[in-house]
Amino acid sequence: MGLNSLEHIFSIPLTDHDPDKYLIYAPLKGTAFIANPALVNILADLSNTPEKMPPKWPSDPRVRNFLLTLDLFSHETEAVVEERARNVDTVVLFLTNRCNLKCSYCYASANQYVPSDMSEDLAAAAVRFVYTQVLQNRSEQMTLAFHGGGEPFMNFAVMKSAISCARRLTEQDKVELKIAGSSNGVWSETVCRYVLENFTEISLSIDGMSETQDRQRPGVCGTPSFPTVMKTVDRLDRAGFSYGIRMTVTDISVGKLAENVRFLSERTGARAIQVEPVFHEGRAVANHEARIVPEQFVEQFKAAYKIARNNGKHLFYSGARPEVLAKRFCLSTESAFVVTPEGDVTTCFEIHNRSHPLSDALMIGSYDGTNFCFSKDRREISEMQQVDSISSCRDCFCRWHCAGDCFVRRENRLSGNMAPDGEPVRCYLTREITKFLLCGKIVEAGGVICSDTWKV
Repeated sequence: MGLNSLEHIFSIPLTDHDPDKYLIYAPLKGTAFIANPALVNILADLSNTPEKMPPKWPSDPRVRNFLLTLDLFSHETEAVVEERARNVDTVVLFLTNRCNLKCSYCYASANQYVPSDMSEDLAAAAVRFVYTQVLQNRSEQMTLAFHGGGEPFMNFAVMKSAISCARRLTEQDKVELKIAGSSNGVWSETVCRYVLENFTEISLSIDGMSETQDRQRPGVCGTPSFPTVMKTVDRLDRAGFSYGIRMTVTDISVGKLAENVRFLSERTGARAIQVEPVFHEGRAVANHEARIVPEQFVEQFKAAYKIARNNGKHLFYSGARPEVLAKRFCLSTESAFVVTPEGDVTTCFEIHNRSHPLSDALMIGSYDGTNFCFSKDRREISEMQQVDSISSCRDCFCRWHCAGDCFVRRENRLSGNMAPDGEPVRCYLTREITKFLLCGKIVEAGGVICSDTWKV
């Protein structure tokens, strides 16, 4: 009896400088170990065994028993890749395109467009629309989140109105309500107190120490933002509030990534720190800050990861997530109802208005003053973004982890810089960091990651 195909088992050179060590990785088995070239050749021979021929097991019983114990060769025990299809249960409001900062890399080029604020009527209509979906689908939870191409708290009155509306609706039917948001943290005491009393979670955009923060995230008039942001952090920490930090790395700050992570790990109570390379869009392009050196980012990330772990923090980059098996990178096409200040409905957090080159592809409808009217089915967009449809991902060991990466970043990748081997930078970062995380888990597990023990 022959073996099933080994197309889901990958042999990956650990480094270009050491040809004698390979990472053997079976993502759908949750199995990984380090092998020498001889074992790689054995696996290749097993892979080439014709279906009706007996497998060419190695003569060494220790090797044979090791491979049999791992059960690498039957599809029956492979994990099912998560489809992640979900009902709409989250309303995301882009409250404004105005901002009280002028970040050097802002993807939305905030404050460069005609000011636009969401109205109370539109916010309430969006909340009611999603709440109707929640009731129809008998969901037990609804999330109201604030995001967008500006600072959400700049439209504080409408934010409070939307939260009050959501709370009234969910309380009458005993539906759990979660309030979330992304913010730059430049808040007054009034705003801070409101967050502590009403929000479930917050993601704060902070880039590190004062030098980095004030250089990359100054106020609209060039004033330092670091003192105000840290005051907000201190206020959240004193209250024991749970929050995360989102950190952007530019070509200027990449050399201090680890140092900035050390500062944030030691100085803040953030439970997790997300580190992302600057995106090649908006003000980053105009300011020439979008071309990071990928090898430097990877080495700095490795150092920063260890620093964060030593301080009890979880450091991550969105493309490298070996704990996930999925066919889509993002849930925004599935469960999120995202509305811009003008009333357009988008399936992506990056599409902040109709000036974006991908707005026609990712916007599905708009509000006409009474109802939301749709021109596209979100399911079609969701299918388009499945990793199975991306030919360049077919032979990649990260394909079920990054699931093709963010659609906007993937479509825009050719306008950014390339990695040393000619592949898009984010693909290079994803593979190298995923390999680093897997090797770390192998060391912790004593030699082999197997089944659920591999999860990061």
